[in-house]
Amino acid sequence: MTTSSKGQAWYVLRGYRYQLLQSLDAWLRLQPSEILWLETEEDFSITSATTALDAQVKSSAAASGPRSHSLKSTDVRAALSRFWTRSAQGLDEKPYLAFIAKGGAAHEQGLVFPDGLPGIEYWGVAASGADTTPIRVALATLFEGEPLGDWIRGNPSDDELRVRLLRRVRWMLRALDENALSELIRDKIAELYLLKGFLVTLADEAQRSLLDRLLETASQPSAENRRLTAIDLHRSLELAAGPTVALQTAARAFTGLPGAPNVDGLFVTRVNPPTGNTISRIATAGDILERSRGQPVIWLHGAHGTGKSTLARLIAAQSGGVWLEIDLRTLQDDPKAALTAWRELVSAIIRTARADGVIIDDLGGLALQALRNRLVGLAEASLFQTRIIVTSTYEPSGALLSELGASPAAAVTRGGFGGIQSQHRRRH
Repeated sequence: MTTSSKGQAWYVLRGYRYQLLQSLDAWLRLQPSEILWLETEEDFSITSATTALDAQVKSSAAASGPRSHSLKSTDVRAALSRFWTRSAQGLDEKPYLAFIAKGGAAHEQGLVFPDGLPGIEYWGVAASGADTTPIRVALATLFEGEPLGDWIRGNPSDDELRVRLLRRVRWMLRALDENALSELIRDKIAELYLLKGFLVTLADEAQRSLLDRLLETASQPSAENRRLTAIDLHRSLELAAGPTVALQTAARAFTGLPGAPNVDGLFVTRVNPPTGNTISRIATAGDILERSRGQPVIWLHGAHGTGKSTLARLIAAQSGGVWLEIDLRTLQDDPKAALTAWRELVSAIIRTARADGVIIDDLGGLALQALRNRLVGLAEASLFQTRIIVTSTYEPSGALLSELGASPAAAVTRGGFGGIQSQHRRRH
């Protein structure tokens, strides 16, 4: 066996394992009405009757470390071209694209974007309402002579550009690394086992079993057989538990123990519309919703007592659907308790058919350090489905927002019961 680093393919195999881990994370959040496809349109896809999210995964697991991507990157341009063809130039409303990588966004040589942002980061800003001219110039240049470039040169309106392209692509260039993603997946499997009444210590073995099932499915010659459902997931989980489940079932029959533990939490509540005089803030909530359109997270920050929590609940009420809330105010200096509260949130999300949104109230201190990777994982898992609102006393860094797949427009200053101001607009 060669010892030359040039002759080793470990990073190729590790890269494919990372793709399987991302696919497994998608499988774990699959809804009954959805299907997970492997190695069809992109690396994996999640389809339903109305939407198709196609994900391209670039692990950048070479010996030199994660590679950054820009709009000029070959992989990026190829993925955008495939999306443009697949979506019938954005006229087919079903397809979406997610580009997942770990190396962050790189600046495009020869192209300049406002505030010195890389083009991929400015993409999200433009999708949220900022000037689209820099993106138009870049796309017309990069896709000259191609269908996408021709369409841009036809000068579509800003609304057309956002609806048919900008809001249909999600850049996730600071995805969790392999170890953090694997840990997040084990937590999710453990929560599912908890709900089933199985031993959570079986989660490690279950993860290996599920990865084997994914590899077997992805290797099928016929594309029609490279599909998995939520029922396949639960069947695989129960098969992985195997003889241990049979022993647990026999023990319960003998002792009369309940079939599943009580998973009601102490820290998670269902959000109800706030009471009292909130009329003056309803318009503010609507304005924030409009500004943050296309963002995976809304981050409200400001001093204590400025109404961030009330405003978050108003935004949730205007968004509609089922919202869950986790209150971390008393847990900011207790990372273990914060992790316990987070597991309760994950359990509540799993028990809910589909949570339309979550509020993470008063995130800060040691709790933020303990939950940062999990928050990023939740934002990545949401993929257009679950809205996230965070409140805190401090302004999130640009790096943190980027990890969450958000632009500076996602951060909103709450300076009191009066006005609001987005981070992006303050800088102009």
